[in-house]
Amino acid sequence: MRRPKLVNFVNYFFLLIFLLCVAVQYNDLDPFRWIAIYGAALICCILFAARKLPLYLSAGVGLAALIWAVFILPEVWGQTIPMHEVFATMHMLSPGVEELREMGGLFIVSFWMLILTVKTHSVSHASIR
Repeated sequence: MRRPKLVNFVNYFFLLIFLLCVAVQYNDLDPFRWIAIYGAALICCILFAARKLPLYLSAGVGLAALIWAVFILPEVWGQTIPMHEVFATMHMLSPGVEELREMGGLFIVSFWMLILTVKTHSVSHASIR
């Protein structure tokens, strides 16, 4: 079964985004775990493009990112963080900005892994019929 061109296009977009995310983590205080999660998402995008993505891999990466984001949630819950500070500059202008950015990145990973999991599942079931 063919996948819609839009899904393939968006997958390549996220492939590039996750590649960039891996590349910029070298200067983070804790680069290895961020490289690992963005690298795993990158690998899922590559395997999806090659039509070799195991269903459990994208589901596992998405679930790991979602759980991680939930653990960060208490650090930002109840804080007033101006959105212009989150997107304006890379400098941390107020407490919680870094955590909110981290949570956003993890939610993006979770979201795209969910889409890849659903698309991989629907294609694998369609080929069985």
